[in-house]
Amino acid sequence: MRPRRTALLAASWVATALCAAAPLASAAGPEAPHRRFPRRSWAPRRPWDTIDFPESNGVIEIDSGFVVLGGRYLRPPYRIEADDEGVRVNGQRVEFPRSRFGHGPRRRDWRFGPAARVRPLAWHLMQNAMLLECPDGSCIVLPWPMCLDTLEVLLSSGPPSERARRLGESIPVPLPMTAEQWQGLVEAFEASPELAARFGPMWEDYQQQRRERAERAAALRRQRERTTLAGKILIYAGLVASVFTIGLLVNSRIQSAAIPCAPGQWRHVDHSGRRSRLVWRMVVLLWALNALDLACTLLARQFHGFWEMNPIGRLLLDSSAGLTLFKAAFVLFSTVLLLALRRYRAAEVATWWVCLVYAVLALRWASFTSMLIS
Repeated sequence: MRPRRTALLAASWVATALCAAAPLASAAGPEAPHRRFPRRSWAPRRPWDTIDFPESNGVIEIDSGFVVLGGRYLRPPYRIEADDEGVRVNGQRVEFPRSRFGHGPRRRDWRFGPAARVRPLAWHLMQNAMLLECPDGSCIVLPWPMCLDTLEVLLSSGPPSERARRLGESIPVPLPMTAEQWQGLVEAFEASPELAARFGPMWEDYQQQRRERAERAAALRRQRERTTLAGKILIYAGLVASVFTIGLLVNSRIQSAAIPCAPGQWRHVDHSGRRSRLVWRMVVLLWALNALDLACTLLARQFHGFWEMNPIGRLLLDSSAGLTLFKAAFVLFSTVLLLALRRYRAAEVATWWVCLVYAVLALRWASFTSMLIS
């Protein structure tokens, strides 16, 4: 009889170890440190220095972008070249400001003469930017999609003053232009059928992309709100569960002390059924605490910085079904062993300590989840 009781005692402590190993995360561990790559000895600082433009005799030909000079739209392709007087686009001279305002080429490019201004302008036009001549004769480069908002205002109908106001609002970069100059730019602009036909599909695609971005942003905002609400619920659930578990464990110790048993008799068997009821009560509580642990783990994996310490749980972290099955299998096997030995004092003590560990884990989850959603 003694070897059988010894085996049962060992099985109860194995069940205790399995239950203690079942928590899927220790929410305190940081992510693995990111690898730091050494800085390259040389890196191009300007994007147009790394592109081979279609160049012939110093003339670069670009088929994209928009060019509006003197209020008139120039049809592509755009032949960009430099001479002693400056930069020319399709034979018309382009005057750039000496200081950098708007989104023109950088200030350091003006120190090397007109030839150094050709490649930056060609690169901007390749990115579907717009070269716009201001009323004072200087030109600015409006990048994508700012140029589409500007063209939409120029091609729209309405009073010139209203269109000039909208045009000034569509360019977020402050420019040294007065309201009269904006209105003069609007009045001097001549809309052409070629520009309207080319602008229409681009504007529709841009509006579609803008709607899709707005929908994605709204979906992310709704998901963030749901995640925050779920986190608050789990915080309150963790606090309530930990307090309830500690109170139940204190009550269980009081009731266990009333069961006649000599100190140190781990193999003592209670035939009255009182110890079995205590073990059953704590096993049910153990399942509830494990469900809370699983819910907190599934919520925390959505945040950057969560590190799963359980190696098996780390492999199954991307699969909710696999993670749930892994958790349920371990807890089920452990609770079956504890219930099979529920009349023994060793099983009661083992269940008591496992519940205490999960109560502390619930408090840790409550503090960690509050940091995640804050």
